[in-house]
Amino acid sequence: MSKKSKSTTTNDPSAYAKGYITPAANALQDTYKANSGNVQSMADSLSGAFPGLLQQATTQSPLMGAANGYATDVLSGKYLGQGNPYLSGMIDQTDRSVSDKVNSTFGAAGRTGGTQHAAALGQGLADAENGLRYNDYSNERNQMMQALGQAPNLDAAKYAGYAPALALAQTAAGLPMQNAGQYASGVGGLLGQYNTQTTTQQQSPFSGLMGLLGAGTSIASLFMKPGGTH
Repeated sequence: MSKKSKSTTTNDPSAYAKGYITPAANALQDTYKANSGNVQSMADSLSGAFPGLLQQATTQSPLMGAANGYATDVLSGKYLGQGNPYLSGMIDQTDRSVSDKVNSTFGAAGRTGGTQHAAALGQGLADAENGLRYNDYSNERNQMMQALGQAPNLDAAKYAGYAPALALAQTAAGLPMQNAGQYASGVGGLLGQYNTQTTTQQQSPFSGLMGLLGAGTSIASLFMKPGGTH
């Protein structure tokens, strides 16, 4: 019948270290217990604020509504052509300036009212107006291109509020676990290096007999003379 034997290996801290480890572990536990309620209260407060922040994240702000409306108007071409309320005023002002210049030129030469005078005046007015309208059109097309470049950012801004809402939810859910994890880590750092190991060995009943036989053979060899005689 086989027999079992046990051996135990213990790795205990020194008496000097125990004097510091035990109070430190107790301090960690006391601190954890004292702050658990506060941590849970903060987590509850953050959780309570989450619905309001989520509502804010899913509701378009007036500022974003105005920005989206303006970008939509620009991209639709609302301000092209006659959409500029100041264009006609600029044309009238330029027409007066061109007329004064042409009339002054022909008047100084004594040629006012002739065919050439009328042609020059018409050409000058047409060139000036076309130039103003072209510049207005070109500027508005540039504004349209800028609005087009901003469109992705404006569209993405609709979801900008979700990130802080999710961060708040994660923080609220993680505070209690973080508090417990810090406590566990602190205790583990103090006590994790110390352990007790127990091993079990199974011994055959013949092992003792074989050991005796081996010892007897060794003793007998001491009395043997060279050549095998005794």
